[in-house]
Amino acid sequence: MTATAVDVRRDVAIANRVLWATGLCTGITTSLGHASLRLPDRPDRFLVKGRGYKMDALAAMRPEEMIECDLEGNLVDGPPGATQCFEVKMHSWIYKLYPQVRSVVHVHPRFTAAGPVGGARPPALHRADEHAGTNAQTDVSGGH
Repeated sequence: MTATAVDVRRDVAIANRVLWATGLCTGITTSLGHASLRLPDRPDRFLVKGRGYKMDALAAMRPEEMIECDLEGNLVDGPPGATQCFEVKMHSWIYKLYPQVRSVVHVHPRFTAAGPVGGARPPALHRADEHAGTNAQTDVSGGH
C-alpha cells in the first residue's frame, strides 16, 4: 500500500504531537522540536512542522498545518502565515545526503539541554533508524 499525501500529513502531525506527549518537548520547549517525513511519491520533498502558527504548540499540531519543503529547505506549500522552522536545513541536508532516510526528528529534551550546564558535553547524534532499513547512528559532533 502506498501512502498518500493525506496519510503523510496525518503521520507528521501525529509524530509532532508524540514529541510533546512523550515529554521530549515540555515547559519552555513545548513548541520547539520538529518531526518531518519524506513524501513517498516525491522523494525531493518532505513535510515538517513549521513556525508562525496562531498557536505554536506541538500538542496541537494538525495535518493541514504541516508545511512542504524541497531538499534545499525552501517552502513549497503550507498554510497562510506559516513558514519553515529555523532548523529546516538540518532536515533538508539529512534527506539530501541520505536518500534512504524517510524521517527526521529534532527536539530539545530537558535532559540533554541540562548536560552542558553541568559541564558535560554530550555528543550530537542523528539516527537513521528502521525507516531507512538500517539501525545506524552517526556522530556529527566532530568528536568533541
